[in-house]
Parts: sequence; structure tokens; C-alpha cells
Amino acid sequence: MHSKEYDFFISYADADRAWVEGYLLNALQQAGVRCLTEAAFELGALRIKEFGNAIKKSERTLLILSHAYLANNVHQFITFLAQHYGLDQGIWPVIPLIREHNLKLPPSLDILVPLLATDKDEWEIAVKRLCKQLKCPLPAPPPQPKCPYPGMKPFSEDNSSYFFGRNDEIQRLIQRLRSNSFITVIGPSGSGKSSLVFAGLIPTLKGSGLFGPGEWLVRSIRPGEEPSSTLKTSLGSTLTNLKLAVKKILASEPNVQRLLLIVDQFEEIFTLSQEEERDKFQETLLDLAKIPNCYVILTVRADFYPDLMESSLWEQIQSHRLEVLPLNEAGLREAIIKPAENVDVFIEGSLVERLVVDAGKEPGVLPLLQETMVLLWEKIERRFLPFKAYQTLVLASSAYKNLDGSQLTGLQVAIANHADSVFRNLSKEQKQITPPIFLRLIQFGEGRAHTRRQQLIDSLLSVNDDPEIFKETIEHLTKNRLLALSFEYKDPYSTEKEYSSTNVDIAHEALITSWPTLQEWIEKRQEAEQTRRRLMLKVEEWERLGRGDGGLLDEVELAEVRRWLNSSDASEFGYCEALNELVEVSDRVIQEVKEKEETARQRELQLLKERIEQEKIAKEQERRARRRTQLAAVSVIALLFLGVFTWQSIQKSQTDQLIKDAVISVTTPEIVSELAQRSPNYLKVADKAKDAGKVEKALTDYRFLVSLKNIEERIAKNPEEFANLSKQRKIIENIVTQAENSLAQVISQYRLPQLAAELQQGNFGKLKQLPTSTEDSPEFGDFSKYEKQYTGALKTTYAILMREAGAHADRNNDGYLTEGEEKLLPCQTLKEIEELWRKFTENRCGWYGSEDFFEALDCHELEGITLTSKVSILSRVYLMEKRLVEQCQVVSVSQQAT
Repeated sequence: MHSKEYDFFISYADADRAWVEGYLLNALQQAGVRCLTEAAFELGALRIKEFGNAIKKSERTLLILSHAYLANNVHQFITFLAQHYGLDQGIWPVIPLIREHNLKLPPSLDILVPLLATDKDEWEIAVKRLCKQLKCPLPAPPPQPKCPYPGMKPFSEDNSSYFFGRNDEIQRLIQRLRSNSFITVIGPSGSGKSSLVFAGLIPTLKGSGLFGPGEWLVRSIRPGEEPSSTLKTSLGSTLTNLKLAVKKILASEPNVQRLLLIVDQFEEIFTLSQEEERDKFQETLLDLAKIPNCYVILTVRADFYPDLMESSLWEQIQSHRLEVLPLNEAGLREAIIKPAENVDVFIEGSLVERLVVDAGKEPGVLPLLQETMVLLWEKIERRFLPFKAYQTLVLASSAYKNLDGSQLTGLQVAIANHADSVFRNLSKEQKQITPPIFLRLIQFGEGRAHTRRQQLIDSLLSVNDDPEIFKETIEHLTKNRLLALSFEYKDPYSTEKEYSSTNVDIAHEALITSWPTLQEWIEKRQEAEQTRRRLMLKVEEWERLGRGDGGLLDEVELAEVRRWLNSSDASEFGYCEALNELVEVSDRVIQEVKEKEETARQRELQLLKERIEQEKIAKEQERRARRRTQLAAVSVIALLFLGVFTWQSIQKSQTDQLIKDAVISVTTPEIVSELAQRSPNYLKVADKAKDAGKVEKALTDYRFLVSLKNIEERIAKNPEEFANLSKQRKIIENIVTQAENSLAQVISQYRLPQLAAELQQGNFGKLKQLPTSTEDSPEFGDFSKYEKQYTGALKTTYAILMREAGAHADRNNDGYLTEGEEKLLPCQTLKEIEELWRKFTENRCGWYGSEDFFEALDCHELEGITLTSKVSILSRVYLMEKRLVEQCQVVSVSQQAT
């Protein structure tokens, strides 16, 4: 039977309160030890008297010794009283417990045998010794207290009881809402905008009578790519009659008088939505705010201020906004300490101060702070959170740096360390699909900070992913708070956990800025992910148009998609099965179109041949020869302008050659007049083909128009015959100029990217030596042999200039430039090719060498030879030189220096 009311009176400094109450008292009380502390002292009573009463009521006095405790001389008085009252019991009543190293004890305490509790291992030993003295059972391990911090997710109404530090902002927000129904909350990423609204404003509104009787109904959305559609789903009604929609939603629940619509992360309308959809959504929000008892609140990141200022909402935002500043030191302490106190957990004072200092180093710190508290919570000792737990988290701080070499803060290190640990615990297969998952969830900033990009979970699963591995990966990343899931309810009025689809999000933008591993993924693979998204947009457009002939790929796009599908990017980043289907359908339709066009060309060609033969017979022999040529030429021009055949289809017979000569070799006033009349329409046909993405047709049509350059040379031989055709000649000259520019544009858009890619990869190519062909050799007449003697970028350059893939300057298909053909090379194309070669060879290789067009000794990529010599196959260099210098004035960097 106990002789006194308490086993221990525990005396300690306020600096040691967290450890005493969170660890020591918790352990002793769980073991059944009766403890008394100063917390039980009567308010307003004389402290000396209260100390005396406490010591009288207790078997022993336990002194928690630290520098802070010894700094106060009250310990001497307590020691004296304890010794005095202990004489009656025949025991030594004072037990010193040392909490810190290097304590210099006063003589009265130095002679006693102390308990040590300077580190975690000694804490448990000290508790066991105290329990053993009192013959009490040892305390069992306590259950883990509930963590009151949300991590990187914002606070919500459900955990608003743990939201602290923003009382002033909550009151200001309510006052603004009373005077205006449209409010914008603006602040840096990670400043706590969403938490302020959801965990601060909403509970306060619901408990306030400032807005009159009746309840509030709250609806919240994130805009996403189609904000109007998202809003329609949230309101459960069409947006054509907003007053009726608001009336209906207010009537859906009893005693509801007011609707509060929260548009969280409003900046998504600038990063994800199209301009037309964005404007429509903003007008809808303005209209909603004009409806009685309907209130609208936006949360938006401060770095989108320029976009806000250009939006139709700016007038409202400018006058009615609340700017959320980073928490001050007092607010940070509240945000750290108060949630823990609500679940009876005590945080060591030095840890609080360190967190406040680290948090003060950056503006968007709150998600990092909250996530750090979650990580620290795993290291709690009974109900005490020690400073050493934080030291353990940031132990490897020197190993963590941003990509620019700058050091991460302590909080960022804690997050990065945790994220890396989560990633390390994935299997090999899971690690392979994790980077693409994160990259798909990022909206790349393009000049500003990256943001999150919420996606449906199904859209993250690629055709080559194992569904089970994918599911396990998402669950692991979500469980460890790197990703967050949210649901879209089937019924907007339902509170059931049924949902039509699951959305996935990176937990917070803070993870993007604080995790170097993720930053490295972005730097290395952003371009590949953007290519994947561009291809997926093609698929979405095709599916939107019904998966038929609309939205199909043209030949250039088809080749690009096939290259991508065969690349490592496709294996790593994945794609949907619909992309394969789009490729198959596009290829089939392209082949069908080619077959139909070829059939039509052959039919028109046969009709033309028959017509020419009839005219040869119908006219007198001597006079008919010239006239027949003219008619044939005019006919050819008409048919060419109708786009029904090409030169390539009429090269095989004598009649074919006659028609070709009519346009290329013979020039009469009648032909010039006919060309002047028809060429503008033909240019329109070519432009239409270019705009429709019909690359091959556009190239063919523009090349034909460019070939009309040679007419002027023939007119110069007999100017008197064409004296009255200056207007028509001017028309043809303008058409030729426009056609050459357009031809260069098509080549630049659809052909030069391949050359740039090969040069960037260092695939410069070589010029092979081929045997000279004779009439008996298999390759005789195969003009593509000249193209085949090249490889890599050289081959692409030759094809762009000489073959049907580009300018097709080699019109007679002899493999070389012959006199006059050099004029068919677009000047702009020659300039762009020069720039690409110079760019990717560090200015070593191009059309010119340091002294002439033949040698470029420092161009080791082309074996010391200029690009002019390589492409012209040496013998026709003078024609290229003539075009480059006299006609186009293409001057290289090195030539300018000379």
C-alpha cells in the first residue's frame, strides 16, 4: 500500500517539456507509475508553496537535469525540500536524471548516482530502472499516434482541425467575399492557397452567420483541358441556363441557400485549354458570379499574373483578389506545433526552430514542410518527436544538389531522400515504367516553371505495359505519397465512393522542384515525351473524326510515326494501340489514292496521245509541224495545270518526247500567253496541295512552275517576236518567284528535318565509288544509282537537291547538273542546307572551303572536300558555283571572313 499519493514529483525546465511529457511521462504512466508535475500546480498560488506540497505528496523527486534546468536556481530549493521530507521515510528522495552531455552538476547533486538519458538508447534503460525501483511492470510499446499532417496534398475540410497559421487570411477572405461574389486567391506554388480555401474558409463559412440563414453548398473543380465540360459535370446541368442550373443545385439539398464554386488551380486554363474554350469558360464564371447567392473563388499561382492580366477576368481579379504570402515565423510554428498538440504529441523545441529556419529559405515551402512532418512522424518515440529524427532525414544533404549545382535545403533533401528511397524499392520492371509515368503527369513550362498535369489513370497505361505491374507501381507511388488519386463521381450529388474514372496527379509541384532525380528525367527525356504527346494528338483527332478517312496521316507524317514506333523512345514511353491502327489505315488509304491517281493519269495520257496523233494527220506537212508543236504544248500546259499527269509518266515514247519539247524547248507568243493565263490558277492548285499536306503533289506542281524560268532565255534570242508580251512575261516571272519560295518552304518543312536529324546524330555519310555503267550493265538507265552512291546526310542532301524528294533539279535524270538545271535549285534551300552543315560541323563544312569550292581541309567529316564537290561529283562544280555565287549570293561564314 502506497504511503503517499504520488510515486514521483518530476521537476524539469520548460525547454525539456516536450521530452518529459511526450516520452518519460507517457512511458511511466503506461507502466502504472503515479507522477506529478508542475502542470498540476494551482494557478495563481505561491510557487514555493506548491513545490513544497508536491514534494510532500510524492515518494521521490525526479530532477530532469539540463543546461536550462541548472540555469534556474530553483533546483537547489527543490533538492533541499526533497531531502528534508525524505528523512521521515528513511530513503534518499532525490533522483537526478541527466538529459544532456557535459553538464557541470552542483556538489549536492554531483555526489548522487544519476540516471542517464542523453540519447534514445538510454531513455528506455532509465524508464526500466525507475519501474524496477517501484516494482512496476515495464510499459508496452505504445500505438502509433495518428499523423495530423497531410503531406504534399493540401489540407481539406475533413482535416481542417489540424490547419493552423492562417487565421488573419481566413478573416480577410470572408470580408472580401461579403463585399463581392467573385474572389481570386493568388500566391506562389506551395504557399497554401488551396488549404486556405478548403480547410480555412469553408469550415469557417459553414459555422458563420455573417451571410444569413441557411447552409452552404460547395462544389470544387480543376479546369483541365475542357473546363466547361468539367463545370457542367460538377453542376449536373447544361450551361445554357445558369440561373436554372444554380436554382436546381440549391434545391437538391434541404436548407441550402448559397452555392460556393471553387476553381482550384485555375492556371490550368492557360496551360491545358485551347483559347476558344478558355474564353468561353471565363465568361461562364463571370455570369455565375452575377447570380444571387452564387459565389466563385479561384486559386491561381502567382507566376501566371501575366496571363491573368490579359484575360477577360482581369478587371474582376484586379479589384477583388487576396494575395497569399509565405507564412511568417509565428505562422510556421503554429503549423508545426498545433497539429501535433491536437493528437497529444510533443515536438522537441530545437526541432521546431530548425524547421522554421529551413522553411524560411524558400517561398513555396508548405508542401515540403508538411511532407517532412509526415516523414518525421515515422520516427516518433512514444509521443515525442526528437530533433535527431530530422538529422537522420537530412543526413545525406551534401549528396543532393539541383541540376544547376545549387544545394538543396534541408526540407528539400528530406523529400528527395524519401522519393529516391521509394523509387529504389521498386522492382526492375516497375522502375522502367516509373519515369514515363511522372513525365506524362508534367505540363512542361516552356519558359516558366513546370506544373502538374492531371491524367486519367487509363491514359498512363501503354500498349507494351504489363497491367498488373503498372497497377502495383501506381499503388506503391500513391501509398508513399509521390502520386495522388482523385475520383470523378458519376452523380454530382452523390457522396458515394463510386466513380466513373480515376485521376492521377503528382502530389505537388514541390516534388518537381525538390527531387533531382525527377529533374534529371525531365532534362533528358522531355523532348521524347513531347513527341509522344504530339502523336497522341493525331490519334485523338482521328478518333474524334470517327476513325475513318478524316484525320489520317500523310506520307511524311506516316514515315515519321513509323520511325518513332521503331525507336527506343516508343519502347520506353509507350503508346496506345490506336496509333498502330492509325498507321495501318493511313497507309492503306495512301496506297489507294496513289493507285487511283495513277489510273487517272494513264487514262488522260492515252487521250492526249490520241489527240496529238489525230492532229498530226489533219494538218498539212510543212505548216503543221510548228503548229502541232504549239497545240501539243498548250494541251500539255492545260493538262498539267489540271494536275492530271507528270513528266515522269510521258518519257517513254516518241509522242511523249514531242509534248515535253513543246513546253521545255519551244517558246512561241501563243505559249507565253497561254502560260500567263493559266499559271496563276495552277499556283493556287499547288498552294492548296501544300496547305492540305499533299507534299508530293505540291512539290511536283511547284517544280513545274519553277521550270518556266527557262522561257526568258529563249525570248532573249528573238525579242521582236515577243515585244507585245511584257505584261504576260511579268506575270510568269512573279509566278516563278512565288513557286520557288513555296518550293523552298515545302522542302524546309518536310525534308530538311531529316537532314538536321542525321547531322545532329553525326551521320554525315560518304561518297562511294561505283563502276561506270554501260548499255549492257544491269544498272544502265537507272538514274537513282547516283543517289545510291551516297550514304547518310550526304545522300539526303543529294536527294533534296537532285531527286523527286525535293527540288529535282536533275530534270533529265542523268545524275548531274547540266547547263540551265542549276537555276531550278531554290536559293533559300541552298542557304538552309549551308546553315545546317555549318551548325553541326562547328563551321567546318559547307558549300565553300577556305579558298575555293573544291577543298575544305578542316572538314574531316567530308574527307577535306567541300559539300559542293561532294554533291556535284566534282565534274559539275562550276554550275553549283554559278548558282551559289552569281544567282543566289549564298556566302558562308568562312567566305565572309575571307
